[in-house]
Amino acid sequence: MPDTFDINGLQVKTLPEVTDDLKTGLKSIYGEDINLDSNSPDGQMVGIYSQGGVDLRELLLNINAGFDPDQAEGRTLDQRVALVGTTRGEGTFTTVGIVVSASKALTLVGLGTEAGKVNPVVPGLYTIKDDAGNQWYLLATQSPVAGGAYTYTFQAAALGAVLVTPNTITTPVTIVDGVTSVNNPLGAINQGISEETDQSLRIRFHASTANLATGFPDSLEATLKNLAGVKSAIVYENDSGSVDGSGTPGHSIWAIIEGGVATDIAQAIYSKKSGGCGMRGTVTQVIARPNGQTFTAKWDVPNPVDIYVHFAISLPGGAIDAAALAQDIVNSVDWLVGGDAIGSTITAYLLSLNAAYRVSGMGISSDNSHFVENLISTSPSNRFIMDISRFSIS
Repeated sequence: MPDTFDINGLQVKTLPEVTDDLKTGLKSIYGEDINLDSNSPDGQMVGIYSQGGVDLRELLLNINAGFDPDQAEGRTLDQRVALVGTTRGEGTFTTVGIVVSASKALTLVGLGTEAGKVNPVVPGLYTIKDDAGNQWYLLATQSPVAGGAYTYTFQAAALGAVLVTPNTITTPVTIVDGVTSVNNPLGAINQGISEETDQSLRIRFHASTANLATGFPDSLEATLKNLAGVKSAIVYENDSGSVDGSGTPGHSIWAIIEGGVATDIAQAIYSKKSGGCGMRGTVTQVIARPNGQTFTAKWDVPNPVDIYVHFAISLPGGAIDAAALAQDIVNSVDWLVGGDAIGSTITAYLLSLNAAYRVSGMGISSDNSHFVENLISTSPSNRFIMDISRFSIS
């Protein structure tokens, strides 16, 4: 198969084909009796050049595939989705308070302006690590003037969620004369979140392509989801002439939006709403129209539904802080508006923290009595809410 780039896309030669072409070319120069066995010098040269040719072709294939958002990865995907105004959700760092005990005056070098960066470059950066090997950086440079115990904030070296168990961050990596001990008596101050995955970004990209549409309600929903501060948004349309099963009046829309700025939301609804279409909602926001008149937008916020979670977990050869683990789940696992609460989602998150965890008996309940694996939402406006006070971990 020759190298081609046509209406069928990019097609390149395989390694055997490249090798055969090189051998044929060498034989046409030096004769058919040239020794091209794999253990001969010329045969090894053919192997080197063939592999190099294939590597270049694979690079071309990757570059060509990168123009398709469904195949692009990493920063290339970021460039593709930016064409419709979509950006990857940024990750954040976990922070924790550490008690540093000193025997004399000293200086500990912190991140300073490098805080919040991956792979910061700070000479002499004061670093400690926990029992799991995770490293922690001092946020701001500190200079205690005398011996004593001081509580300082540290940032995880790794981006995303890092499980913090009290009394486990105790090992100095940077040795400073005068520091006698370090320890975290409590869990995380702020639990970090991971950078949005390629798969999640692709899903949002396909939803965001509706931004350029003039139809309804997909265009409005996509616009709302891309507003600053909006955590979730869903738009239902009742195009019939009577009230539907959810209570939305005929020829009306029902937008359920979490987060965001009210004026931004109202402007989005105004710019996308079809003429004569009604709106349902208890939240209202008045904005000015270009002609000097006003427009009143209506929508609803999610209805919180408290849920209870119980499960058993163990770590072979290690201890587990149930309270810290529950808080970590609350900070990192979220349920969509109108979506179901899935027990396996919590299990998967726990295993992402530590593959050695053994999780069993995962159950979710809305009444703390009947626990099921999956809790089905009974209303499009419901959003399941977790709190550590409603966790039972054994």
